[in-house]
Amino acid sequence: MTTNKAYFRIRQSAIDEGYLTKLAKAGVGGSLKNVEKKQMATPPPAPLRRPDPYWESPVVEWHAIFDEAPLRAMATNMATVIRRIGRPDGLSVALHIEVHVDWDLPHTGVPMSASTLRLLADLDASVDIDIVPNLSPP
Repeated sequence: MTTNKAYFRIRQSAIDEGYLTKLAKAGVGGSLKNVEKKQMATPPPAPLRRPDPYWESPVVEWHAIFDEAPLRAMATNMATVIRRIGRPDGLSVALHIEVHVDWDLPHTGVPMSASTLRLLADLDASVDIDIVPNLSPP
């Protein structure tokens, strides 16, 4: 059975790795991605463009019926931390949901309660839902 996944990703247009590091250390978990590591030796030649750094939350997984409680808990924690450490300009919060569907079965979608949608609105988060067809033969 294929696992469905959801996670939050935070980017900042001004590319302030310090804020992303502060976010990661403030108790929301997750990890920083594409952050340049400090090296003592001579660094290799820089690529033309380094990918922007971002923070990514732990991944929430489920197999059948969508349970929004883990995402709501993570969003609540993130909102609390962002209020405590501040919200810089250019901060982009996105919730990514990947749902694997078997086209031969009825689907119910990804239901979210009004309270979770309100919390996502308070975070000014965009929601990206990818529907991935299960193409395995029966």
